[in-house]
Amino acid sequence: LNFAIVGYGRIGHLVQDVLKERDENIVNIIDKDESFLEGIDGKASGWNKSSLERTDSAICFTDPFLLDSKGKPIQNIGYETTKRILNAGVDAIVCTTKFYLNEDGSENQEMLKEFDELAKANQCRMMYASNVSIGMNGFWQMLKPMAEMLSKAGYDVAVEERHHKKK
Repeated sequence: LNFAIVGYGRIGHLVQDVLKERDENIVNIIDKDESFLEGIDGKASGWNKSSLERTDSAICFTDPFLLDSKGKPIQNIGYETTKRILNAGVDAIVCTTKFYLNEDGSENQEMLKEFDELAKANQCRMMYASNVSIGMNGFWQMLKPMAEMLSKAGYDVAVEERHHKKK
């Protein structure tokens, strides 16, 4: 497969290292500031029609939102990036946290349906994982049986997700 990494922060760099170790082919790196690096040589240009050429699967770690000077969201980068990838007919592995939620924290079913329709129309696939951390995924697997056990013991269980300061 030919991979693109979209969002070249800390996790994007780690994914690049893993793909290189596995001798996978990285054809594109698109940084979170939307500059396009051709191959991994660092030749920059903006997003363009050829940004995802030769790409079978894009692994996305973009910021969820573009914020204004007061920290208020003004653009849903996760949404726009995912649409761009699916419209290009490229499989999307989206690891952008919470971009698909409504303001009240509920899932935006219209957005998810739109992605499903885009993927079908462009003969590609999309997988979403809001957190690819091994530790967090192990925690979530253990959470249900632990909550059931504690509930039987009379505890009222609640979980609050927080991120490290580099997130």
